[in-house]
Amino acid sequence: MVALTMAALATASLLAACGGSNGGKAGARGGAAAPAGATTTAGTAASGSSGLPFWDENRKMNDTSGYSSPISKALGYDGSKDAATQQAEFRQQDQKRQEAVAECMQAEGWQYKPYVQSQSAFTPPGYDLTRKEFVEKYGFGISTTMEENQAQSQNFKPENDPNFTYMNGLSQSDQQAYNKSLYGNQDFAAPVDPASGGDTATSGAPVSVASGLSGCQGKAEAALTASSGGTDADRAFMDEMNKRIQTFFEKSQADPRVVAANRGYATCMAGKGFPEIDKQETAYSKVSEKMSGLYGGDSGPGGAATSVAVAVATTAVGGDPTKFEPPQIDQAKLAEVKTYELAVAKADLACGKDVQKTSFEVSSELEKAFAEANKADLDRLGALTKAGVRGGQGG
Repeated sequence: MVALTMAALATASLLAACGGSNGGKAGARGGAAAPAGATTTAGTAASGSSGLPFWDENRKMNDTSGYSSPISKALGYDGSKDAATQQAEFRQQDQKRQEAVAECMQAEGWQYKPYVQSQSAFTPPGYDLTRKEFVEKYGFGISTTMEENQAQSQNFKPENDPNFTYMNGLSQSDQQAYNKSLYGNQDFAAPVDPASGGDTATSGAPVSVASGLSGCQGKAEAALTASSGGTDADRAFMDEMNKRIQTFFEKSQADPRVVAANRGYATCMAGKGFPEIDKQETAYSKVSEKMSGLYGGDSGPGGAATSVAVAVATTAVGGDPTKFEPPQIDQAKLAEVKTYELAVAKADLACGKDVQKTSFEVSSELEKAFAEANKADLDRLGALTKAGVRGGQGG
């Protein structure tokens, strides 16, 4: 996947379009947010879907169609393709990456088999509900899906990965050497279950928390980039495009029409008892912060699922996945967060339609002009992205 910062897309995306949850079952890498202007026809879903604009409360949570625009396509997120097609493409990329990792690890004297973990074992809670039904039951899906995510986390079986089984049979010193070959000289943390939005090369080994990749993972990325014809100039271009796209989305959100809509949203939320929430992204972040406080860390999209998956993986890396125990939290405090989340999400559902519609219309208008002015660069970005070239992550 192109290594362009997605913060601009996340900012411009309309969070409530997916109810603050992981919405699509088989979206690109856990359902990364689509640009606010990413759609096919006037904010409606593609042919064969509900045909409802994504801010409509009756649109299904599993309806991921309709998100398509020049920028999203250039970044590798093409809503004109169904979720299964996109997922198959990403799995094909992962397979090539794993084959390159295996070649490197074997050259260093280790056994390693290409392994791409199946995504089919995890279905987001509320997958078949409408957005209104989802909000009424789960709010944003941060604190309210913990029990269901914990139950599904039991499907995360690192021992299915032959590389985990092999590594687990090594001595402690050899495990350290193995991880050094795989990840390089970096600090390690437990992996995140791909079902909750993470992205690991192997399911049973720790993931580097340092920036960038090294070791055989880094060499594999470099090899894939080189084989696709990527150059230093290409990577610099992608970083520069990242900045331009981020600036574009910041501009769209600063448009007076969007500012006015956000002002109306803030007034509406204050009237419902939430004066601290002045933007839709604040509604989600406030709940996420409260949930994070229960774990002492960042809950992020997927809420408790991420913490559970990390705990599962931590136990697995330690060598005995059968000893996994879900993280213990104060149930009374969790109940308070759930109550807050449901109340905020219901208020957001009622207050957010106008700001969503306005943000979409403004970003669509501005993106059309941006795409026309930058057609050659977007075409080049799309070709490099499709070829698997990654930016240098500069800036």
